[in-house]
Amino acid sequence: MDGSWVPLIVIGGIVIMVVAVMLGVVGRTAAQAAARKREADSDALHTDRYRQLAEECAIGLRHTAQELGKLTERVAAIEKLLRDVGE
Repeated sequence: MDGSWVPLIVIGGIVIMVVAVMLGVVGRTAAQAAARKREADSDALHTDRYRQLAEECAIGLRHTAQELGKLTERVAAIEKLLRDVGE
């Protein structure tokens, strides 16, 4: 066997190393993209849940305000009744 195979083996080794590095870079980039997608999906889910909670709180506050208005009317009626009875 003469030495003509040595350069081919060296070039083949270099090509294999370059391909391995490229696969590593592509794999890492794909993993980072998947992680960003999961984070974005999680953020979207939490944002939706927060929006729903905010809507429920707003509905609760409106209901509480209505009940407080009714209570104020009742207290005013009781005060008027007490004033009328005291006269």
